Amino acid sequence: MTVHRFNESLAKGEHASLEPFWDDAYRKAFPTMVGRTVNGRGNPAQALGIDHTVLLSSGKTLLIDTKCRFTPYDDILLEYISNDKQEDETKALGWIRKDSLQIDYLAYAWVWQRTVVFLPWLALREAWVQNIPVWWGKATREERGYKKCEAKNPTYSTWSLAVPRAVVLDAVRDALTVTLAA
Repeated sequence: MTVHRFNESLAKGEHASLEPFWDDAYRKAFPTMVGRTVNGRGNPAQALGIDHTVLLSSGKTLLIDTKCRFTPYDDILLEYISNDKQEDETKALGWIRKDSLQIDYLAYAWVWQRTVVFLPWLALREAWVQNIPVWWGKATREERGYKKCEAKNPTYSTWSLAVPRAVVLDAVRDALTVTLAA
């Protein structure tokens, strides 16, 4: 089994060679973008999930957390435990379970495919809450749920749920739809 090293994975995702990739993605997704800042390691914004800040011509700023996949999988890894060796009873919450993130979008990139999906953060969190019983496999006894993935690090493991990309996109769309009673 592959042993992951958080700092190496982070460095790979922050590597300067990805800057043109992110610039292209942001310019296509947000045509009025006039600038972008990268909040690298040690920046307090990182603790709030903010990897990039995108400035639009209107003056609005978009706060974006980035996730990169470098291998050909067509799922979205939703991290639910970031460190399973933490002492408290809840362990260290994964990013999908954190209420403290101050982001507008989660930009999930399949670098090998040159594709990025911009998921509105609040809708993604709502999709998680609404669908976790089914995605986890607890909705009915017959359902197995999606694969739980362990990323082994030298002293701990990180756990994610591998949900197919189309399933997540449908769930986010549904979370953005509100039907009012007549």
